[in-house]
Amino acid sequence: EVLLDAGRAVAATAPLVAADHLCRAVELLPAGADRRGEVLAAQARALHLGARPREAAAAGRAALAELPAGTTRAAIAATVANDLYVGGDVDGALDVIAAERERGEARCPLLSMQVNLWLQADHPDRAADGYAAARAELDGPDVTPAAALSALAHLVQYANHVGRVEEAAALLDRVRALTERSSPTVALAAHELTAFADWRPGLLHRIDDHLAAARRLRPDDVTLSIGGSVEAGQVRRDWLAGEWDAALDLVRTASFDLDQRGTTVGAQMLLGGAAEILIDRGDIDQATAIAGRLVTPLMALRRIAVLVRARLHRALDEPAEATAVLQAELDASPPGGSLWRHAEMRRELVELHLDAGRPDAARAEAAAIEELAVRTGWVECQIPALRARALVDQDVEVARAYQDLAEAEGWAVEAAHAALLRGELGDDPATHLTAAYRAFDAFGAARWRRRSAAALRAGGLTVPRRAAQPRSELSDTDAQLVRLVRDGLTNRQIAAAMHYSPKTIEVYLSRIYAKTGCASRLELIRALDRGTLTTDPG
Repeated sequence: EVLLDAGRAVAATAPLVAADHLCRAVELLPAGADRRGEVLAAQARALHLGARPREAAAAGRAALAELPAGTTRAAIAATVANDLYVGGDVDGALDVIAAERERGEARCPLLSMQVNLWLQADHPDRAADGYAAARAELDGPDVTPAAALSALAHLVQYANHVGRVEEAAALLDRVRALTERSSPTVALAAHELTAFADWRPGLLHRIDDHLAAARRLRPDDVTLSIGGSVEAGQVRRDWLAGEWDAALDLVRTASFDLDQRGTTVGAQMLLGGAAEILIDRGDIDQATAIAGRLVTPLMALRRIAVLVRARLHRALDEPAEATAVLQAELDASPPGGSLWRHAEMRRELVELHLDAGRPDAARAEAAAIEELAVRTGWVECQIPALRARALVDQDVEVARAYQDLAEAEGWAVEAAHAALLRGELGDDPATHLTAAYRAFDAFGAARWRRRSAAALRAGGLTVPRRAAQPRSELSDTDAQLVRLVRDGLTNRQIAAAMHYSPKTIEVYLSRIYAKTGCASRLELIRALDRGTLTTDPG
């Protein structure tokens, strides 16, 4: 009793301390004791609030084996299903929900969770069949704020994914109301949800606001969010804003901890964002290593992996493979299923088709993105739609609209791409190519900085002097390659000398450019001559 009371007393402010008290209480209770289910339920709840989903699911399942029907049982069933889901076990979560509903435990939020999980399991027809009833469940009798928020979290994700944006907005309004009239614990979860799931225009500003509010409400002994939603939202924000060092630092510090705790979905989202940044930085080795760690137990993670792998193929000059990966995912998307990241996949296809001399195919993909933008109103569709149309039609006015929207939204990386496109289309190239070069240089986007520099040189314009770069350590392989570059060998000759393929040499050169800040073979040689780069050991 003392341990149970102590655990309950600090559950909201120090959930991990509470979980420790409750664990000890469980150890003192013999199997079959009257209050064992109650104590296990309290332990599962504390572990859930402490962002320990694997342990919370285990304690919750033990509680379900002993709890009678009622509100506590329904709440713990929802906790177990949610923690299995964030651990990537969609089938396990659906099994828990189905078992509870067979028992007659149809209380909120089980049906709402089932709707979203069916979508993630690629069964959008089943999800659609349950959606109306799940929304009605929100207004049922005795729905607690915590149960309502859990239901809303899944319904918002479902409505967003299938493009029912007005309904998603209405559901988010209900989430906002909960932040204003609920306990700090519910308010914290509501802010975390909104930062992760509000896809309407102005999303970067809202992410900042909600993440700041969540940090103020988070218990002192909890360093990570439930499900990794805060960390995923922060990486997304930093990625779009061009604050790539901050994003990569967060991935390094959070992804391992999330994975160790069983938060597979959050950890994988972080890794996917890191891989995309590393591809743009030209660090193909690291990006490839991360791509090998991506898993796809649910639809959202599969979409992340598809984009990473397609962009890696493009970086390795394998356009046919990139096209096949993207087209296969789009072709496999069932009617009524998720539209998430379709615009990005189709934008990649626009560029691949244009590079391959297939303008009609590129134009069809651009039209599909525009249809998505109209249907959803998402900035994540509007910006790719403008970029694709400007590329397909070589239209300067559309490129200007692309840059205006990116700047208004604070998407610094897209604004830099728009400046590059305007410069390449001949719209005040000195101004826009220089701006693009400086922006990509600041992000560390080596491949795009080099493209901006090439466009400046092609137009007879001056490439800006780069800020002094820190000296980088070269591996023995890097150093050997650089020495061969200095000796004037071509990539094919270097490949023969080092017993690699020419394509592998291109990848190594990209990595060396990213490490050293050099944009070309000539800059590497000059850095060696100046002594800012050395191939000497140590």
